[in-house]
Amino acid sequence: MFEIFKERKERMYKRLLEEIDKGMVDKPIINQLLKINEYDLVYSSSSCAGRIALLVDKGNKKDSYFIARWHELVKFEEVVKELKKDMNHELIWFKQEPFILHLVFPKLKYALDVLKIARNVGFKHSGIISAKKEKIVLEITGLDRIDFPIVINSELTVSLENFSKIVDLANAKLLRNSRYRERFFEEFFKYAEKRLKLNANI
Repeated sequence: MFEIFKERKERMYKRLLEEIDKGMVDKPIINQLLKINEYDLVYSSSSCAGRIALLVDKGNKKDSYFIARWHELVKFEEVVKELKKDMNHELIWFKQEPFILHLVFPKLKYALDVLKIARNVGFKHSGIISAKKEKIVLEITGLDRIDFPIVINSELTVSLENFSKIVDLANAKLLRNSRYRERFFEEFFKYAEKRLKLNANI
C-alpha cells in the first residue's frame, strides 16, 4: 500500500519543481522544501514563508488580487509607494501572514511527532487537517497575523504616522515568524534523519 503514497509523493515533487521554475514558490523556503522531499516518508504540498502584503478586496477570491507581497522585512516607504499606485478601490487590506506548510505522511504517528515539534518551537495553531488512508496532512502555521483595512472607499483609514507604526509591528511579527520557521526546520530535519527514511526504525 505504500506504493500509493509513493506515487502521490512523486507527483507532488514534480509539481513543486515546476512551480519553482515559474517563480511561484517563496524564495526563503525553496531549499528547505527541496530537502523535505528527499525523505521517503513525507512530502510537502502548499506553503508560504510568511509575508507582508497589500490586498485589493473585490468581495470574492477570484477577483481579489495582491498589489504587492514581501517575504522579508520591508521599509514603510516602499509599502506606501506600492499602495499609492493602486488606491482607487473600495477596500484594500494590509496583511501580515505567518509561515504555513502542509506536510503529508503515510502514517499518523509521523504527523503527531512533527506536530509536537511544531508546537514546541512556537507554531501553536498547527494541527492535523486531514486523515485518510496513507495520506495524513499536517498543517504547520503560526499565531502572528495582522489583517487591517488600510483603504476604504479610496481613502486611508489611518494617518501615515500610525500606519508607519503598524508596518513596524508587522515587521517585528514577520521577524519572529522567520525565527520560529528556521527553528522548526532545524528540529524537523533532525527528526527526519532518524524516522522518515525507509531504512529507519519505523
